[in-house]
Amino acid sequence: MIAQILILYLLIILIASLIKHHNIKLVIVLILTTVVVFELISLTLTDTFIDYRFYTHFKIESIKDFGVLFIKEIIIFLILYIVSVYFIMKASDILSKKKMNLLYKVASAALFIAVLWQDNGIIQNLFDIYRITHVEKKTFNESLKSLNIDPNAYILPENIKAVPGKNIIVISVESLEQGFFSKHFPNLLPHLHYYSDKWTFFQNMPVAPGSGWTAGSLYTHQVGVPAFVNMEDKSFKSKNGYINEEGKGNNIFQGIRDNKLVGLGTIFQKAGYDYRYLMGNIEFAGVEDLLQSYGYQTISQKNTIGKYKPIVMGLNDLDLFHEAKLQIDALSQHKTKPFALFMSTINTHFPIGIYDERMEQYVPKRDDPLEFSIASVDYLIHDFIQYLQKKDLLKDTAIFIFPDHLLMGRGGDIHQRLNMQPRQLYLLTNVKPDKFKKQTTDSIYQVDIPRFIIDGAEIKTNAKFLFDLIDTNDTIQFIEDNNLKITALNAAAIEKKNFKDEISIELKGEYIYVRSGENEIVSKVSDKSLLYDYMFSQDMVFLNETITLYKNRPIFQGNMDDDYYRLLHLIVKTKSQKINMAYLGNRQHIGLVKFPQEEKKVVFKKEEVENIVSSHKYVYQYRDSLIRKVDNNVCKEQKDIFVLENENLFNKYNLTIEYDQKSDRYKMTALNNDPFILINTLNTRFNKVLLKYIVTNDIDHASFQIFYKDDKNGSYTEDESVSIKLKKGNNEIYLLIPSKYIENKLRIDISNRSGEYRVKELSLVDCKTN
Repeated sequence: MIAQILILYLLIILIASLIKHHNIKLVIVLILTTVVVFELISLTLTDTFIDYRFYTHFKIESIKDFGVLFIKEIIIFLILYIVSVYFIMKASDILSKKKMNLLYKVASAALFIAVLWQDNGIIQNLFDIYRITHVEKKTFNESLKSLNIDPNAYILPENIKAVPGKNIIVISVESLEQGFFSKHFPNLLPHLHYYSDKWTFFQNMPVAPGSGWTAGSLYTHQVGVPAFVNMEDKSFKSKNGYINEEGKGNNIFQGIRDNKLVGLGTIFQKAGYDYRYLMGNIEFAGVEDLLQSYGYQTISQKNTIGKYKPIVMGLNDLDLFHEAKLQIDALSQHKTKPFALFMSTINTHFPIGIYDERMEQYVPKRDDPLEFSIASVDYLIHDFIQYLQKKDLLKDTAIFIFPDHLLMGRGGDIHQRLNMQPRQLYLLTNVKPDKFKKQTTDSIYQVDIPRFIIDGAEIKTNAKFLFDLIDTNDTIQFIEDNNLKITALNAAAIEKKNFKDEISIELKGEYIYVRSGENEIVSKVSDKSLLYDYMFSQDMVFLNETITLYKNRPIFQGNMDDDYYRLLHLIVKTKSQKINMAYLGNRQHIGLVKFPQEEKKVVFKKEEVENIVSSHKYVYQYRDSLIRKVDNNVCKEQKDIFVLENENLFNKYNLTIEYDQKSDRYKMTALNNDPFILINTLNTRFNKVLLKYIVTNDIDHASFQIFYKDDKNGSYTEDESVSIKLKKGNNEIYLLIPSKYIENKLRIDISNRSGEYRVKELSLVDCKTN
């Protein structure tokens, strides 16, 4: 892997040496160095070059929200990026001065590319991502046939039959791979060591492609299929921040309505189980939608029985297991119904775990915070099993414990010790080994977990999971050879809630029904005045719903699920348990308002929906290039990046600036009719900047003007400017400006008239909008 990184550096140096224009070379080097650094980030986090797992999991918005866990790594990679750019530029300059035959350089570049194209190499992995995300669409039956499966042999969910067996408890443990059981981590897992000796322990579980991250692992242990899915919706930013401002995110399961693939939920439903999934931030990556499509009751920090202090990732493990006990208490009250409770832990997350001081009363402190979190979850699992024993539930409950994936990262002391043995997963269960078709010494895989759960719980069913129908001696090789066919199968199986057809909103009894084609959303109404905000992607895939109390509240008030106005909304206002109004459109007033017929039903015709969708897409393309007037309170998060006090940030022309301490104002004197300030390039975090200009003007017919450039090498023109008339007296101007214009140097023309202006504030703030 290191050799490939070095070859990639050499290839970039070689390419850069062929470019004579310095600025063009610098741009190319900046872009290609980004690729190198991202490859190094992937190696650090996942121990492989950028692959499909990295593509689905690594997102800029995730860094913004969870970056606190990776501060050291972020700083290191920023330094590495700067050093790499400097080194490549210098090396390419030296190489370009050497007399070397062009044909030799081209041949060397071709050789480097060939090396990088080898199996699991840098270019091959990138090409595989492209193929997976652009796989040819097929029908469900065609996809099965491509995997040599007879469609008649695959029993569809509607034809499943099942007879209940034991209760089921499944614990998916964050990153707690098998290596932590080894002698290289003495006394770290005393309780799990005990259970691995007393219970059934499948310790030969290699990691297979398509299941090596949390959401992918969950999909696989539920459905028995690797999570190769090319169905990302590119417009949703969840309230927990998993989708970035450019609309790319780890949300491949967002908006799922149905799945033709048999999952555990299918069988539980047919067998009459009460089945639930407990997980902090369960909305992440569309996991909640995926589970609910299979009938699970989903439980997270937003609807627990107990009350807990939430963390960035939802719930600490101590609270998660406490809530699990409360859920078991509730489930045990219905003795006529078996239950299945699944849960996913989080505190052992890479790189250093999530430290919970409360656990210090249960486990000894350790020098390494990640080891402390691992010891903590070991204690919590044991405590939970002891609780089940006291409740006399163990004998009738099949328990399954396994890690979701390997610990991310590489290079540190913990990883060095993990690498002293094969990096694998495991399956630990209290079910006797004779209930399974495989021996504990056999190799098993994540795709086998659903079958283990069904057999271990002694559920009788005609259901067959995908790999029940595949005859192979090498599961990993089969998945690698057929990843595109598996992607096509997932794409053909998954249906999302799409509301592109005629939309009807109807009030019946205590419920609002929103329907479009086969899709339906149901909301309970009350006697209060409420706003129901149903959010859709730009292609009308249902994403989320919020309900707020209406007290003369603007219906377009900021919605944290739609910070950047990317979504379409169906906003329904109710009053006295009646529909008062329905609006379909975006939050920029591109839409249509309708009132109910007989206060019960509103209908948006298909052509009306199509017009709103196309209008939103068309206008949205241009929205981010506009400078517009706003209120001072537009920013929910802001930081000053330009103030008049710092003269290093700008150059002034035809203008003098003096600070008057007595009036706390700047006296700006325009020496002619063209006084302006040219602001240097500034660093921004967000995609918008707020300009604040507060001035007292005593001159007639004066105006204030902003000049901006789409191309930093271009000229300032009247076509790319915004002019605002100044009234006599006090003026307050607030303009929201796209950050790209700040990067291209903004020009601020103080006025079109010579004279004196008393300025209270002229500043720019990096602005995250409401």
